[in-house]
Amino acid sequence: MSTAPGRFLPLATTLGAALIGGGVFSALGLPVAWLSGSMVFVAGLALAGVPLALPLPFRDLGFLLAGVAMGSTVTSEALGLIARYPFSVFGLLLSVVVSIVLATLLLQRSFGWDRPTAFLASVPGALSAVMAVAAESSADVRRVAMVQLMRLVVLVVVLPYAIGGMGKAAEVARTAMAGPWEFAALFAAAIALTEAFRRMNMANPMFLGAMLASTLLHVTEIIPGQVPDIIMLMGSLLVGAFCGHRFVGTTPAMILSTLAPSLAVLAIVLAVAAGCGVLVHWVTQLPLGAVLVAFAPGGLEAMVLMGAALGLDTLYISTHHVLRAVGLMLVMPLIAPRGESAAPEVERS
Repeated sequence: MSTAPGRFLPLATTLGAALIGGGVFSALGLPVAWLSGSMVFVAGLALAGVPLALPLPFRDLGFLLAGVAMGSTVTSEALGLIARYPFSVFGLLLSVVVSIVLATLLLQRSFGWDRPTAFLASVPGALSAVMAVAAESSADVRRVAMVQLMRLVVLVVVLPYAIGGMGKAAEVARTAMAGPWEFAALFAAAIALTEAFRRMNMANPMFLGAMLASTLLHVTEIIPGQVPDIIMLMGSLLVGAFCGHRFVGTTPAMILSTLAPSLAVLAIVLAVAAGCGVLVHWVTQLPLGAVLVAFAPGGLEAMVLMGAALGLDTLYISTHHVLRAVGLMLVMPLIAPRGESAAPEVERS
């Protein structure tokens, strides 16, 4: 007969590994640390055969928190900046569309991946949104996660990361939420829109509803200021833990099989981003360094920190990365293919 502690041990192990992984990645200064770190550590335990569990309510809570936090980063000031650089925004849109199309075709035709998995693995940036949609789709979450994680790891290694003074510089234009009533109203609106999307049978209603409600309330300044960092941290940690849990049953051969596809996708998204960035620089005469960092398929945090370290315009850079992330979050659930995945379904706890 199993005891209560015994029944909860797999869940405690999963959450503990996620917390440790996020903390380690954060201490190392890696991008999207609490998402990628929790995913890597939980996946590592899954590969080692350690018993894990993560009930779906924990995943849904992660989607809700992450969606609300990401939506709060969109401000009227950022939208005003977008209006000042229409060609730059067009170049960003072009780079995202072209890279997704080329990488998806490559994964399907050269590596035989199913369409949902190929599409989501090809999305440059917006890791939280990609993994949230993948978790609700028929895509092979393990392949998507490995390709996306490879992109982040390689970018961290090859990009010139500076350390001193970056944290303070990245806090530009951040304002705190007004008070507890606004905080409660924000989550009430997010849950209400989530329920509406659920009744409409939309993909990943929790994440999309929270994201859209938060975005609308912050852009209109009905609720000003970003939510506390702990909300994004908790959301990222839970989503990462869920995605890492999906690695249960994965073999080393599966990991090796994604190495070549991961590097191929990375080469495509980097080449397209650089090409579109150079074109925007040539037409607008915006500083090439700022444009390249703004178009780079990396995490928002990493790119803003890098721009600050190089003395570039961090508002320009952050606006482009937020725009790409928000656009992908809102559009992906609507256009992501839902065909049958070639990967076997992993039993969910």
